[in-house]
Amino acid sequence: MNKKDKILIVVTVILIAVLAFGIIWDLNTFVFKRTLDTEITEDMEVISMKKYGMLFYRKAYEARIRVDRDKLKEKLEYTYQVYGGESEVYSYTDYLTFAADTFGKELLKPDPEANTEVAVIKTFNSKGDYVTFMFDVENETDGFIYIYYSRK
Repeated sequence: MNKKDKILIVVTVILIAVLAFGIIWDLNTFVFKRTLDTEITEDMEVISMKKYGMLFYRKAYEARIRVDRDKLKEKLEYTYQVYGGESEVYSYTDYLTFAADTFGKELLKPDPEANTEVAVIKTFNSKGDYVTFMFDVENETDGFIYIYYSRK
């Protein structure tokens, strides 16, 4: 094995290690830990997440998280205690108007059950990045938390 082959092997190993680190770094759990001041607890299930930006530098994401309907209010109150910020509660019909005016190219949008309310918290994390939380009920057993994050 000559010097050129050894260099090629070392470079390949380094590239594979960097890629593996990037994939781990980009797992939903680690993205949440880097961008939120609260944790995604065991009783919460990430249903879907759409990330924007490069692998090592996400500029934004949208997430849909399922939580037991009975714990949704507790999660809402805890989130408000941690972040504060501007909050509103919309009736179902007011939410439909709000959604028509607010949502653009977002992929994950709340679809609340009729005659329920949708709570919205617009705030910033400790790093100054913009975060919006939306809490809604979409069926008899599940509540959902939608998170919209955007780097400053």
